[in-house]
Amino acid sequence: MADRKNYGDNRWIIVYGNYENMEKLAVNELYKIINANVPYVLTVYNDSISEDKLKESNIAFVGKTSTNKYLKKFANEKLFVPNTKNEGFIIKTMTSPFNENRKISILCGNDDNGVLYAVHDFHHYYVEMEKYNHFNTVYNKQYKVFVSEMHDFELSSSPSFPYRGIWTWGHTIYDYKRYLDNMSKLKLNLLTLWNDFVPINAKDLVDYAHSLGIKVVWGYSWCWGEEVNPNDPSELDKWSKRIIDVYEKEYMPLNIDGMYFQTFTEHSGEKIGGKSTAELAADWVNKISELILKKHPDLWIQFGLHATYIKKDYDAIAKVDNRLTIVWEDGGAFPFHHDPKNIKDESETCEFTSKI
Repeated sequence: MADRKNYGDNRWIIVYGNYENMEKLAVNELYKIINANVPYVLTVYNDSISEDKLKESNIAFVGKTSTNKYLKKFANEKLFVPNTKNEGFIIKTMTSPFNENRKISILCGNDDNGVLYAVHDFHHYYVEMEKYNHFNTVYNKQYKVFVSEMHDFELSSSPSFPYRGIWTWGHTIYDYKRYLDNMSKLKLNLLTLWNDFVPINAKDLVDYAHSLGIKVVWGYSWCWGEEVNPNDPSELDKWSKRIIDVYEKEYMPLNIDGMYFQTFTEHSGEKIGGKSTAELAADWVNKISELILKKHPDLWIQFGLHATYIKKDYDAIAKVDNRLTIVWEDGGAFPFHHDPKNIKDESETCEFTSKI
């Protein structure tokens, strides 16, 4: 009774259009954000809600213009301009068009990832900033967002790069759900993992990543770390069969988004058996990839290439099949080096990067 007395019907509600897949996740995340800041039980409605309810409430509208009829209506009425870029979104808090004494927040994504990113950035750049901006103005009392007056706000954004990811050893991830949740909050959408063997819960990880709009590329050895003679044609035949078998039996059933590999480019010399490491690697990789892509033409293959010992012969790498994505490693100072303080060879690194 105290809550109703203090807040009456001047409360926030959530209005969604679609409660499936990533939009369902976005609604649930938005619920957590608002519910944690109000002293009443937050309620959620779909977009068939009555006009009377809209007039009496502060409302967070979440979804896409194609799934939430009110977001479509507001866009048509020029209350906001949708962000139509891939993974783009717009956030806008303003006076309610249904009641000048109420507020609405618009969280509209161009696609599924955009909807979730709108919710994440609503939390980052609006809710948390509201708390921060009032931190010193309320003595010994926590400022309550969604209870106090909400200021107008607008943010339209989209990622600058199509893939924003992390490479990591899989065994360093102790809680894959929390790891992937944090990736999503940072608007990262690609995880490349390396394990010596396929983890028993690999499919669970892939499924959960996909539910967050994150692609998973899994890595394994194309003779990296093992004895191999790339000058021997019989070795190429042996490894080709092994590499394809491993992919088809162990990784393809996981519904991964691509494979990543390292081969024999991480060693202490620029030549193997008198031949250029770079040329041998390009030839070896092309022949194996051709066999794989004949069977799996849509497979995204990433070539993890150690640049340390091929810097003088990088032109040979231009022969690598352009259907592959080269992931350059060990190319010099940061950002190639894992330590961001390592910038002593910055000029040489920039020169090398411009050449590749």
